[in-house]
Amino acid sequence: MYSGILVQTPESDIEDEDKEYIVEKIVDRRMHMGELEYFVKWQDFPDEDCTWELSKYLDCHALIVEFETQRAKKNLKRQAEIKINELYAVKAKKLKIETSIIMDNAFEYGHKAEKILYASNSEGKISFVIKFKDLDQPESVASDIAYSYIPMMVLMFYEEHLKLLHAFSAS
Repeated sequence: MYSGILVQTPESDIEDEDKEYIVEKIVDRRMHMGELEYFVKWQDFPDEDCTWELSKYLDCHALIVEFETQRAKKNLKRQAEIKINELYAVKAKKLKIETSIIMDNAFEYGHKAEKILYASNSEGKISFVIKFKDLDQPESVASDIAYSYIPMMVLMFYEEHLKLLHAFSAS
């Protein structure tokens, strides 16, 4: 197990000033207000106590490198999967087979959707462009497939856009 120590931030409680917290692992990352943050699992604390910490306050370089290496491997693997899907799509069109029958999607590889960015309509088929939590690039997913994996997110997307449409048509 690697260890790292959190350098105290200016916002830290005064009573906790002398405590050093050991990082058990890096769970996730995000850009927040233009700064890189890591979701940190603290040693001897339950998962519910994980916190987002600015990278500049963390002193656990080995854990960050390990996390970023794993993240990069996932993204490279997904890029290879996408290329294979593209080859299948070309073959499916030649054989006049529905491409969604043979093509996979990020959900099938365990990736979690973060947000539906927008919808598109191509030849009468609706697709969503979805940002996944652990992938760098958003992916296009057929609406019926998205609905089977993330029904609430799809419904909320439609509701939000219907409200916008209603607001524009009312003015």
